[in-house]
Amino acid sequence: MTLAQPSSVSAEIAGDPDGTPQVMARVEGVSFRLHFARGSGVAHPLYRLPHYKRFYRRMSRMHTHPSYKAIADALDRLAENL
Repeated sequence: MTLAQPSSVSAEIAGDPDGTPQVMARVEGVSFRLHFARGSGVAHPLYRLPHYKRFYRRMSRMHTHPSYKAIADALDRLAENL
């Protein structure tokens, strides 16, 4: 993964009837930002993307709250598009 990626790369997870929240992951320069349906989002350095992918995937297996799975799916799709 290189740091010089276009800022238009993004992945969107739509909310579904079981209450999974809407999450979007977008590359912004040398960082990526998680955008949520409620709130402005959180920015992290792009080189930390693999760490956050593993963290949220592990959390989605350990906890039943649907936001962990939605974030993990958004980060997976973002990584696939890079």
